[in-house]
Amino acid sequence: MIKPIGHDNTLKTLEKIAISKKIPHSYIFSGIEGIGKKLAALYFGKILNCEEKESIPCNSCYSCKKIDKNIHPDILILDTEKKQITIEMIREIITFAQTNPFEGKYKVAIINDAHKLNQFASNALLKTIEEPYSSTIFILITHSLNRVLPTIQSRCIKISFSPLDNEKIKEILLQEGYDIEKIEEIIEFTDGSVLQAKNLLKEDVFNDITNMKDFLTHLKTKNFIDINNFCEEISKKNREELFFSLIIKNFYNKIHKNANNPNFDTLNKYQKTINFHRNLRYNINKAFLLETLLLTLQK
Repeated sequence: MIKPIGHDNTLKTLEKIAISKKIPHSYIFSGIEGIGKKLAALYFGKILNCEEKESIPCNSCYSCKKIDKNIHPDILILDTEKKQITIEMIREIITFAQTNPFEGKYKVAIINDAHKLNQFASNALLKTIEEPYSSTIFILITHSLNRVLPTIQSRCIKISFSPLDNEKIKEILLQEGYDIEKIEEIIEFTDGSVLQAKNLLKEDVFNDITNMKDFLTHLKTKNFIDINNFCEEISKKNREELFFSLIIKNFYNKIHKNANNPNFDTLNKYQKTINFHRNLRYNINKAFLLETLLLTLQK
């Protein structure tokens, strides 16, 4: 990890903080999932602990290399698949935070998905943040800031991360070896998230996207049975949200391209699709909802 791709202004802010004489001890990195918040947190830890004085991070010193390999003893990441972060998990962070750095200048405790903190864990963490050890930095990462305890928020520097633009996502995916033609197929549906892009590039999902696009392109030629079978298949795979995303984005692009000379039929279909999408969460028979939408659009 030399430097995370994207978020240039945000990373510059972190660099300025790291070289300042007085460094705040607690931060919240917020923004949608899959845009590089954890990478930015590790990058911040790298700057704080880099052994060079002129060019930080140098990416070649002992500390930088250890952080790249995820073996630095002064960097601790709490990352769990469980629904809650419990007080037992936070106690490990607290123990880590209450001792001097082993090798670096600062200990960096990174709590991923901080919105998962339950009440007891939040209260324990709050007490530690209120009385921080002088050489410990806390970084809380979340895509749901409103679920983080307000008292914790008030004691942290808030750093907001915006969705990545399509070119940045392409750059990241290409570096990781993904096929450019497949990237082009899904890039407009990523919503600025690399995680979303990777999910869409999974073989089964990508094949479904291709089939959906083809079906929508030839919608006028489809009969009732074709539409019924197609919607049943989407519902079985729980691909309703993805399907709506494809349709809405398709109409949006058409409207955007002809903004000076709007097609009212397209506008009408776009609005109807949005209304159908709103009803998705309340509709038990989702296949029937999709079928009704397609029959409406077909007309």
